[in-house]
Amino acid sequence: MLVVGAGDQAAESVIALSENNRVTMAVRGPELSRPRTRNISILKSKQVRGEIVILYDTTVTSINENSVTLKTPDGLREIPNDRTIINAGSRAPYDFLGKVGVKIADTWNSRRYIFFAIFIAFIISMYLFKSFGMKALLGHYGLKSAAEISNPVLSFLAAKWYGVLYTLLVGGFGLWILNGKRKRHYRLHDYIRWKTISCIFFQTVFLFGLTLMPVKYLGAKAATLITVWPLTLAPASWANSFFVMGNSNPELVFYTFFTVFLAFIAMPVFVYFHGKRCCSWICGCGALAETFGEPFRRLAPKGYISRRRERIIYVVLTASVLMTGMIVLKNTAVSAPAVNSVQYWYNIIVYLIFSGIIGVGMYPFFGARIWCRYLCPLAAYMNLLGAVLSKYKISSNDRCIDCGQCNRYCEMGIDIKGFALRQESFSVKNTPCIACGECIALCPMDVLTFGDRPG
Repeated sequence: MLVVGAGDQAAESVIALSENNRVTMAVRGPELSRPRTRNISILKSKQVRGEIVILYDTTVTSINENSVTLKTPDGLREIPNDRTIINAGSRAPYDFLGKVGVKIADTWNSRRYIFFAIFIAFIISMYLFKSFGMKALLGHYGLKSAAEISNPVLSFLAAKWYGVLYTLLVGGFGLWILNGKRKRHYRLHDYIRWKTISCIFFQTVFLFGLTLMPVKYLGAKAATLITVWPLTLAPASWANSFFVMGNSNPELVFYTFFTVFLAFIAMPVFVYFHGKRCCSWICGCGALAETFGEPFRRLAPKGYISRRRERIIYVVLTASVLMTGMIVLKNTAVSAPAVNSVQYWYNIIVYLIFSGIIGVGMYPFFGARIWCRYLCPLAAYMNLLGAVLSKYKISSNDRCIDCGQCNRYCEMGIDIKGFALRQESFSVKNTPCIACGECIALCPMDVLTFGDRPG
């Protein structure tokens, strides 16, 4: 019998059939790497004992009545054969299924494209209104400014409506996660519970609550306590004011040195122990993705091509570094008008395109982590840190049943199942993993765990 293939299905076919048959396994590649470690070990043991034959770099050229012809590194080879089993991977026949009326989830059609355009337009309008609309709207209708509205509640909502809406989304959907079992979970994993609580806490207390304090205490800079360069370019502006212009304001001194401490001391230490966990536990963008973006998790782009496109994140990081340098050089060697012009268009692109379209607007179409995977300069910075100094990793045992749930719901598009089948650990060194813990919580066989497997 001939078995064609190089995955677990082919390996298990060979193992089962070899008990009562003479089996040859034709592998197109130079080695067996896809099957799980246990299956590879069994195959090699059987090969050593002469129970099976494995031919590498081999393809089938013809299947005859009582034989098959194989193309091997040594040329064409004909061997006797009664049965041929093809266990090679293939693409599902989506075109055929569509023609016979089967609906494929998440496929793009005219209605989906129209909804996409309308939704993106709505999101852009929201961000434009956030920046320019409230004051203009109040003035157009002869209303008072937010500060002049007598009712304190209405005044607060008029001035902080965007922060209130953002915090309500994080808190509301976070409580929804904490309050019940999600359909794909047989239980709410403790790690998911604490991650959700952390997202609500940091968004409510740090990113929104502290900004409500009087300006003389923290003011609008409160969010900088957990917002790190290069995600924000504000530290460059303060450094410019402090060092270039000679401003000795104590507040500028504190924020300048504190943000430098966060970016170049605290962040490397954090990445060393926890990888990119701040993306799923602390970051405001991550908090919205982990809560409001929860229903869209499975829509994240998957596959080799989508992972190659992630390299664009380093272009964004380079742009942020260059922009930081230009801000620091402002009013010194570089003429102010030139720097102002570049900074103006940079801010427009980042604010409208990155924050608006690539942010929440992509959730119902490409999952909640498009920004984190392709456009966040802080994520790129943590990738570089993690590649050289992080000890964070996720390990697996030999119990993977190839159900694919981990891959389906990984919002970062990582081939977790491939690592699990090979019993290889993965980390920030070889993936963009943000330690959201979904793969660990979802696995019905308890295959994955943070750190090394005991024993």
